[in-house]
Amino acid sequence: MSPVAGPLFAAALLLGVAGMIKLTTPAPTRVALRTAGLPGTVLAARALGMIEVAIALYTLAWGGRLASGLVALAYIGFAGFSLVVINKTRGQAPCGCFGVTGLLAIDGGGYCFPG
Repeated sequence: MSPVAGPLFAAALLLGVAGMIKLTTPAPTRVALRTAGLPGTVLAARALGMIEVAIALYTLAWGGRLASGLVALAYIGFAGFSLVVINKTRGQAPCGCFGVTGLLAIDGGGYCFPG
C-alpha cells in the first residue's frame, strides 16, 4: 500500500460525508451556489453531493492515480468556489459544504469557520 493511501482515503471519506449531507440537506449548498452566481436549485445541490459521494466511493473502492486526481480536483474546485463566495460576500455567506448555515467560508484556503 502506498504511503499516501491513508491521507487520500481520509480526504475521500470527508468528501463523501460532505456529499451525503448535501444529498440530505441541500438548502445551505443551494444558497451558497446561488450566492456564487451558479444555478442554486435543490437538484444542483444534490447533484453536487452525488458527484462527491461517487468520487469518494470510487476512491475508497479502487484508489490509484485517477482517484487521487478526482479527489484533488474536488478539493481544488471547492477552494475556487470558496474564493468566489468570499469575494462576493466578504466572507459572510455560508459555504454550504456540510449542510450547516452557521459555517462561513472566510478565507482562501477552503476552510469553513463558525460564523
